[in-house]
Amino acid sequence: GTFQEFLAQDKSRQKLVTHSRSYLERRYGEISVDCLSDNASPDAGFDLFVEVDAKSWKASAPGGEALAQHPKIESYYRELFEGYHHNHRSKIWILRIINRPAAVRLCCEVGGMIYGFKTSFSTEFRQTSASRPGFVLDSFILERSWHRSIGFDFVHPKYAGIWKIPSGNLVKHEFINNNPRSQALAICDKGVKRLLKKLKPSKSPKP
Repeated sequence: GTFQEFLAQDKSRQKLVTHSRSYLERRYGEISVDCLSDNASPDAGFDLFVEVDAKSWKASAPGGEALAQHPKIESYYRELFEGYHHNHRSKIWILRIINRPAAVRLCCEVGGMIYGFKTSFSTEFRQTSASRPGFVLDSFILERSWHRSIGFDFVHPKYAGIWKIPSGNLVKHEFINNNPRSQALAICDKGVKRLLKKLKPSKSPKP
């Protein structure tokens, strides 16, 4: 079926998508979505993510959760996406409002699936509970990947829950949970383990 038919299976989900998109435009201005892939510089897209992330709620969270506040973690994700870019797998999706970046999602595409690893949005466009720039961006990613007949994995169950996507019960958009790890996630897992090892305090030398 079509993406619109998928939305129509749940009236509350359909209403939320329609309302969220129209509300952003009415309140802030024209919205557009584009995807930076292999024909763009990986640094340009990643820098844009870091810029938006620094304007998100993460920047003011206790201890700071924005990438710019943790150079080693930022460096890890930058290196990861440079690797995906060189292997023609990187996808950086951007929601713009009146040509200003409002939300960004870092993704990679492997084996007919798009994996969304990190997402962030500027609080400038989240001034009311009805303003959902991150949700609106995800709705466009889902719609466009649906048209290409490829799957989208939110990776984190929180986002799959928002969309009410049951595990293994959607033809084109399965949320992989208990299935064997994909090549993309396996690469990410190894990278995270290496990063944690680097961040672990070194033991004091024995006297």
